Amino acid sequence: MGWRQDDFCRWTLLEGDTATLTSVTGDACPCMAWRSPGYSPEWHRLNSESDACNGTGLINTSTETTSIKGFFYRTDIHYSFLTEDQKIPIGELQDADVVLFGQVNATTGAFVDLSSANVRADKITLDSVDYEIRKILEPSITGRIGQMTTLKRKS
Repeated sequence: MGWRQDDFCRWTLLEGDTATLTSVTGDACPCMAWRSPGYSPEWHRLNSESDACNGTGLINTSTETTSIKGFFYRTDIHYSFLTEDQKIPIGELQDADVVLFGQVNATTGAFVDLSSANVRADKITLDSVDYEIRKILEPSITGRIGQMTTLKRKS
């Protein structure tokens, strides 16, 4: 039989490590659609009078923080489970990078879905260290109980 997601969320709430998810929302910056999709520092140099997105791809932003619980572990364990195609978007991992598995809201115990996270703006803070969200494997890949997310330590 196997774990159900609600059972896993309860277990994560009891046993997981506490971290903070910072979510940034806002309007898409015009630089994201200029010439090719993606952040364009050149657009900002040419349009210096416009709002600056500071590399996030968002302007007119608001920030929300959520206390979460999850299981954090070394990336070498996680990387060994990935196919070559799954490794490409992650890039080279360092010893300081971590993997988050099974994140839940620390207050409600509800599953926290990171699939719509803004990889340029959102971050997870664990033990006063900020990490950017790099690659999210959906529950269908991880046994239908929770997402597995590679977190790259911010410099």
